[in-house]
Amino acid sequence: LRLPRPLGRELIAGAITPAVLGGVVAAGIAGASEPEGRVLRLVPRRLQEYMRESRIAWIMYSQFEYVAAGLAVFALAPRGQARRLLRVQRAGPDLKDVPCGPLGSLADVYLPDGASAAASFEEMLIFVPGGAWSHGYKSFYTLTSRRLATELGCAVATVGYGLYPVA
Repeated sequence: LRLPRPLGRELIAGAITPAVLGGVVAAGIAGASEPEGRVLRLVPRRLQEYMRESRIAWIMYSQFEYVAAGLAVFALAPRGQARRLLRVQRAGPDLKDVPCGPLGSLADVYLPDGASAAASFEEMLIFVPGGAWSHGYKSFYTLTSRRLATELGCAVATVGYGLYPVA
C-alpha cells in the first residue's frame, strides 16, 4: 500500500506525536530542566520535520497545551475558585464568531461585567493570541479575555486566525 506523500507524513506525525507529548510530560515530571528539548533530541530530524509540517500534529499539540494549561490554572486557583473558573470557561464569550476582516477571520467578544451585547463601546481591546501561526485557538483564551474585559472595563475581541500550513 503506497500512500500519497503528504497523507503518509500526516499519518506518521499523527502516530508519533502522542508518544512525544507523553515523553515531554514524563521528562517534566522527572525534573528535566527543558523537557521538550530533551525528548526531541531523541526524535530523528525527519520525523521532527513531519511533526512540524503536520496539521494533525499541531492540533494534538494545541489540545495537549490547552489541557495542561487548564490543569495548571485549576491546580493553582485559590481554594474554592476552581469551580468558578470552570463556569467562566464553559460560558465562553458574549458574542461568538463575529466576522472581522476580509480574510474570513472570526473573533469572540467578551464584555465587561453587567454590559449587554447591545451596548456600544468607545474602547475595545483587540487580542490576537500568540501561537506562531502554528497552534492554538481563540477559545483557549476565554479566561484571559474575560478577565481583561472585567478588569479594563472595555470589550475584548479575541481574534482567531488560520494556522500554518493551511493559512
